[in-house]
Order: sequence, then C-alpha cells, then structure tokens
Amino acid sequence: MPCTVGHFCIAVLCAGAPDIAPFLADESAAAMPDLGKVDYTLHYYQHYAKRVCDKAKELDSEDSGYGWNAHKVELSLWIVKTAEQIGFRLKEHQGKVKETRKRKQNTSGSTAKRQLVT
Repeated sequence: MPCTVGHFCIAVLCAGAPDIAPFLADESAAAMPDLGKVDYTLHYYQHYAKRVCDKAKELDSEDSGYGWNAHKVELSLWIVKTAEQIGFRLKEHQGKVKETRKRKQNTSGSTAKRQLVT
C-alpha cells in the first residue's frame, strides 16, 4: 500500500494521542476479521479505532497495572498477525509469558510488563 496523507495523519494522531488513536496497519486490522477487508477510509478507521479503544478499556479493567491503551492493543494485534504470517505459534509460548510475569510480580512487588520468553 503506498503511503498517503491519511497514513501520515494517522501516524501523527497515534504518536500524539495513543489512548484514542491506534495506528491502522494492514496486519493489525486483519487480526480482526469481523471488520472486513481493510479499507483506508474515515468510516473504516472510525470503526477500527472504536473496537481497539473498547478492547483497551476492557483489558485495562482486567489488568490496570499494564496501562493498556489503543496503541498497545494495536501493537499486540500487529504482533499476533505478523507472528502468524511467519509461522510462529504464540499460543505455544503463552504459558511461559504468564509464568514469567508472576515471577516478576512476586520479586518486584509491582506489575511487570509482559515479556515473551523463548
């Protein structure tokens, strides 16, 4: 997809307001198949951004120590789709992520950021 003024505007919004303006990448949008084919229109972006922001609020209510926002959810979606495209199975490593997080919480007394342990 060629870079457009729209891409630039979304990138600026994302950098300036990560809580409400997720970046619209093909991979992150494709990770939500119920949105349909990726379409770089204002209507599609608004629908995508609402879904991502809603998910960020849901995740933050479950795990407020991580500070979920729209940008973090968008990055997570991008990672899932990119890993899928290169054949990396994230679900096989899910238990290791949770185990590492618990260990860090017990040793530091605060919520640690998730790290993928291979």
